[in-house]
Amino acid sequence: MRIDFVQDIIDVLRRKKNIIDVLKRKNSQIQFLVFWSGTKCSLKCKNCSNLIPYIEQKSFDAQECINDLKKLLKYKKIKIIQLQGGEIFTHPEAAKFINEINKLNIDSISLTTNGTVIPKEEVLQAIKNNPNMTVTISNYDCAKQSREKLIKVFEEREIKYTIYNFAHKDNTWFKTGEDKEVFQSEEKGRQNYDICLEKYCLTLANGILYSCGKIMAINELYEVKNETSSMLNIRNLARGGELKRFLSNLSHYKQECRYCNIKKDEKIKPAIQLTKEEAEVIKYRKKQKYKA
Repeated sequence: MRIDFVQDIIDVLRRKKNIIDVLKRKNSQIQFLVFWSGTKCSLKCKNCSNLIPYIEQKSFDAQECINDLKKLLKYKKIKIIQLQGGEIFTHPEAAKFINEINKLNIDSISLTTNGTVIPKEEVLQAIKNNPNMTVTISNYDCAKQSREKLIKVFEEREIKYTIYNFAHKDNTWFKTGEDKEVFQSEEKGRQNYDICLEKYCLTLANGILYSCGKIMAINELYEVKNETSSMLNIRNLARGGELKRFLSNLSHYKQECRYCNIKKDEKIKPAIQLTKEEAEVIKYRKKQKYKA
């Protein structure tokens, strides 16, 4: 059952002024939240906007993450939530994520997948049981065959889905850089911030609320001494005022922007995979970084 849902999310992100106006006018609501189940992914996209192939691959604890979301909902209503990985269907507790979110007061839920994994039956049933959920399938050439199989499974079960052709709507990415960024000037960082489509993309990942998803990877890769305007520890949150102050700073430049290398006008083919040699280099670097 194919529908058009993801465009609503894109429109929300494009209407950045509207998001800030909403936060100022109706401080009880978060318009759009990305909710990560982990960083484990079935693809190794060279230009991943969240730098997933370059950081540690792991599945977050489902119950802890759901508790984080419930705590956030104590202070703010969430209108639209996007559940993703990594690749959500690689998570051993994917069904739990979906079932628990289904119990919460959230208007619309999008589950994002790269189309490479056919979910288990319990996951399919969980999606089917959630009337507010739509699966968003990325339109990657490298996953064409598996995507077609996934669509067939969804069609047979009458699961709602939409095909995502990305921000340009022409099946291209804008280039956001690889794990080769160098610390840039504040002027360049502010330029990155000004043209970024993801600067209002609130992301909740493993207990931390980030002003955008890439900030998590930047802090992990470059050990940036982040400011409170970039991230907020939800598990340590004691007062709603802390969250209010964090949200009020969404429209401000973040120092992590100096590690980003956005080329908004440079369109590239989506999901170009790292070569075997490039992947081996990254694997070695991770082993060195995360060894005991």
